[in-house]
Amino acid sequence: MKVCSNCGKRFNSLEWSCPDCSHAPKRAEGFLAFAPSLAQASEGFEAKAFTKLATLEAKNFWFVSRNRLIVWALQHYFPEAKNFLEIGCGTGFVLSGIEQAFPKLTLYGSEIFIAGLGFAAQRLSKTELFQMDARQIPFENEFDAIGAFDVLEHIKEDTTVLSQMYRATQNSGGIMLTVPQHPWLWSQADDHAHHVRRYCAQELKTKVEDAGFKVLRMSSFVSLLLPLMLLSRFQQRRPKSDYDGASELRISGWRNAILENILNLERILIQLGISFPVGGSLVKLIIGGSSSRNTLVREYVRPKCGDHILDIGCGPGDTLPYLPDVDYVGFDASQEYTKAAQTRYGNRATFICQQVSTTTLKEPSCFDIVLAIGILHHLDDAEALQLFQLAQAALKPGGRLITFDGVFVEKQSPLARYIISRDRGQNVRTQEGYLAIASQVFSTISVSIRHDLLRIPYTHLILECTR
Repeated sequence: MKVCSNCGKRFNSLEWSCPDCSHAPKRAEGFLAFAPSLAQASEGFEAKAFTKLATLEAKNFWFVSRNRLIVWALQHYFPEAKNFLEIGCGTGFVLSGIEQAFPKLTLYGSEIFIAGLGFAAQRLSKTELFQMDARQIPFENEFDAIGAFDVLEHIKEDTTVLSQMYRATQNSGGIMLTVPQHPWLWSQADDHAHHVRRYCAQELKTKVEDAGFKVLRMSSFVSLLLPLMLLSRFQQRRPKSDYDGASELRISGWRNAILENILNLERILIQLGISFPVGGSLVKLIIGGSSSRNTLVREYVRPKCGDHILDIGCGPGDTLPYLPDVDYVGFDASQEYTKAAQTRYGNRATFICQQVSTTTLKEPSCFDIVLAIGILHHLDDAEALQLFQLAQAALKPGGRLITFDGVFVEKQSPLARYIISRDRGQNVRTQEGYLAIASQVFSTISVSIRHDLLRIPYTHLILECTR
């Protein structure tokens, strides 16, 4: 589904002309341009670097090895994918490898710089290319898989990009990410590349989960070569005025072959299921939560047009795309989330950066539905009880509270139990534990246990509490 970059209208059409406001993206140097003001210059990268990259990528061990890992991951984790979008495709080197490996896959490539798209067009034969700002992706529920390979570290608003990627993935879709890892490896190379950060594994895991995704696989890469990388970075601790960022990519033939073989061994070990804890890069394979959220809304929330809905802990508004035309109010304590939600949905809903309470609600007993999606397992018993009390005060007579959390149950898959135990929420309960709190406030409670909402083993508990 297309999203108008001018008014936010969602529509299905072969053309880009918005049915509401008639806005259509213009073309720049032959490419559709969704963010033309950024097409020539941006603080996150230097467009002139594409010229050097275009000549070095195909000969450099790191680019070649990363491509092989990406192709394997796409084939292994997204075998049913019909289409794929790469964000920040640069000169098209990754997409060229995917084109060769997946001739039937419909491919799209986006880049903020027109200069990069020019090089990509020379490399690619069947990929649709366009200029785009990853902070405002003009698609919703469109792609089976999205990749961003060494892109997020250039963007200050990385959580906004992840939220946009979540919105753009199809039900049961997912994303693949590679990023530079370990802040302690920071050097002049990062400054030269205009990196905003090098990631910690937990930092990125938290951010992608907050966007609505579930992490399927995570491993470091360039792990066996980490000692050499450490030595190189140590030598760059003192900035050089004549520093050449491309010098690391120019490696003699025999050295390049040795390093490539080492990374080939590392890739084979990753394919065998070994995940490395440290390394110069971090690889994440992530599945979308969109399928589970779609099922949750369709089967349990069951909203009607005109319903008044309160979303407690709304995050970046991930539930809103699955709702009909409703009066939606989302509360979240994170300014970053509410800002991202407002950017995504504009005046389609109201987002308030505040801890919701009975004093912050303008009118009690006015909501048809209250949502608490993935919230209870982050709260201790006293806080959870307050949430149930708040929901009851907010609901109209006959209104419903819907909660959705991980749960421990008997005869549960050991892998599901392990994954749930690793959740950031420290208060995952049994069914009886959740009900013991809810029943102190609500007398009518419907319970559902689901094991089938994610591609990985996972157990969800859904409570439907009626006032």
